Amino acid sequence: MSTKVSAPHIMRQPDEVLNQIISNVLVYPERNWWRPDFDKFFGDARAILLTCRRFYHLAVPHLYRRLEITWGRQGFHPSATETATKHLHRTVNEDRSLHRHCLDLQVHIGDPDPAWQSWAIDFVTWLTRVQRLKISGGFHASAAGYARNDLALHVCDLDGAWEVIHAATQSMPDLFELTIAPTAYGHLSLPRTMSALRCAARLRILHLNGANTNTGHAWDVLPGSSPIASLTLHNFKDSFHNLGHLLSLPSALDSFNLGPNVHTLQPSLSLQDPAFHHTSTLTNTIDSSWTLTNILDLLHAQRSTLTTLHLHALPSLPSQQPPDLAQFEALTDLTLTSHSTGHRPGTESFFIPPRLRRFTWTLGVGPDAELPSPLDFMFGGEHERWLRRFAAICIRRGVPLCRIQLECVLDDQDWKRTGGTWVAVRWPWDYMDRLRGELEGYGIEVSFSSPMGGKPEGCIELERLQPLGEVMAEVVGGTR
Repeated sequence: MSTKVSAPHIMRQPDEVLNQIISNVLVYPERNWWRPDFDKFFGDARAILLTCRRFYHLAVPHLYRRLEITWGRQGFHPSATETATKHLHRTVNEDRSLHRHCLDLQVHIGDPDPAWQSWAIDFVTWLTRVQRLKISGGFHASAAGYARNDLALHVCDLDGAWEVIHAATQSMPDLFELTIAPTAYGHLSLPRTMSALRCAARLRILHLNGANTNTGHAWDVLPGSSPIASLTLHNFKDSFHNLGHLLSLPSALDSFNLGPNVHTLQPSLSLQDPAFHHTSTLTNTIDSSWTLTNILDLLHAQRSTLTTLHLHALPSLPSQQPPDLAQFEALTDLTLTSHSTGHRPGTESFFIPPRLRRFTWTLGVGPDAELPSPLDFMFGGEHERWLRRFAAICIRRGVPLCRIQLECVLDDQDWKRTGGTWVAVRWPWDYMDRLRGELEGYGIEVSFSSPMGGKPEGCIELERLQPLGEVMAEVVGGTR
């Protein structure tokens, strides 16, 4: 007599298996601006929650693992997210068991009304297990400024923001990564920020957007006392002096990223947005402190621990001698602009740390980026020759370089939009293709973005170059 074996049913699976299945389904959208991804996420979540009580309890931790909280009027009308935030506030307040599930919290303020600041403090105080926190938006108003509709107070008084940050650092013992990004009108004080973070004993990753020198706060944090290992600065409008003090605080910095739109003008100047001004308006106004050599001097104390260094925008101020990166013995990932390195023959060896594995070279970035024509932003013969020697020195020295990333701000369509023609012009991607093919045989990958259009007719053929093997034979210790 045969025994009928029933097919396996999902409800017979243990919680560990079901939890893994649900975690693979409820993956928070990476593109938080893409509506179809969110529709699918919340549609799947609703289906799982309504299946049965067991699925509900298994799904709740995944739903609350990452929360994005937004409130305030968008324009003159209440936003739909404001209503959702009210409901979430009520739910989290009534069910304290939800507090432990949130590990990633993003708080965005669309309205400077100080009444909402108490709600923000509630969230950062209740959700004590958070490891990643981002605070962005309108954290720039005071109660007096909002009541009087005083823009100056909106811009300069940050008491509401610091109350939230203080509450977060005191309530979140496991806080590991923090991002602070005020609005375009907000002034982020570096001294006050670092003072507020003294309670965050486990903070390792810090992203700051919009640090500004017009804040009038004194430093009260001792050098070498911060546990921060990774520091990223975007839209930096503070002084070079304050940058130096900031870089002296970490006891062992592993990664430093100085993003684009760095304010390198003299502090006496007052510009609404220096990032959109070109050389013609910056003549004789660039602060001479902002050089690659001086930046590396600020990082000298971190030379034995720094593995990643990304410097995306520095002016090409003249220097007596290029800085020597050989002292940064742990550096494996380096990003520099062609403005800060130049491409003068014989300077390549100065920019090669002994353990370099990835080198990113960006063309057309910097406050002094006004050149005779957009074509000068693109990769040319002088760039190719500089990189060939750079690679040859790495190979000869035994540096483990395995990847060169080329980033060009402008492309072939930008050149066409300016009215330029490719007739009697060498095609930049011919240079890059030739370099990639040549270095591939030495185990070095060269990557770059492909042109939007095909190679046009009328381009000049590339000039012939000395074989790379001969260049390496002439290189002795990085010099001819």
